[in-house]
Amino acid sequence: NVGTVYTDFVFLVDNSGSMGEEADAIANDIVAWAQILNQNLDVQFGIVGYDGCIHGAVDVASYEVLSSYLNNRGNTGTSRTYGYAGDNALALEAVAPSYGSACQSESGVAALRFADENFTFRPGANIVYVNFTDEPNYTFGGTDYSVTYVEHHWAPSQGTIHSVISDPNLLPVSESEYYEDPTRMSTATGGTILITDSSFSGVSLSDLPVTGAMQNSYVIRFTNVDELFDGQLHKIRITIVSADGSVKAEREFYIEFELA
Repeated sequence: NVGTVYTDFVFLVDNSGSMGEEADAIANDIVAWAQILNQNLDVQFGIVGYDGCIHGAVDVASYEVLSSYLNNRGNTGTSRTYGYAGDNALALEAVAPSYGSACQSESGVAALRFADENFTFRPGANIVYVNFTDEPNYTFGGTDYSVTYVEHHWAPSQGTIHSVISDPNLLPVSESEYYEDPTRMSTATGGTILITDSSFSGVSLSDLPVTGAMQNSYVIRFTNVDELFDGQLHKIRITIVSADGSVKAEREFYIEFELA
């Protein structure tokens, strides 16, 4: 069975000092893009502000809650993503310090895991993350907040991760045990990558391919597959065919079926 999808978007925003030049432009573009998506999709929005610590967050909620958080608190620059708001604000603020790891340098994976483990996503929602940064992902010398953790442990149901890099000189990253290429999160989850400069000028989030993808997304539900609940991986091939019968795209997945 195929049905129209609903989506929970989460913006992961690096609010370290080096992001000061582009912070206002990023916030404005997030609001403008969210407004466009809100007109065409059944969508909610959340946000996490981070550097080495989680400095602010809003659990997934309406477009109006996101817009008010970014625009109506009198904050400018990187301060726009400091502080907690929304119905779950106190709980999020209480748990945030456990993701800080001594508040060392920027870790988009820490922000990702904070949202994944604490936000109240709608059951069955398509989850989309967009990570804004101009720095590598700092691992703090461990694996919990490393891109490698995402590559090995992230399930398709946890969402796709898209990268917006506001430093054209960041890539390629000369990786080490302490820092990694943040766009590997996108590569690992089927996300996309957008490169801009520190002024964030001439860029619209509508340019992200995920915009069109979300506006043309569907949920596929398998029925009458009782015999496949056997604890084994089963290969599923999804083929997109155009009106003239030609194959536009095809992808294979290995799925272990579980009772909902």
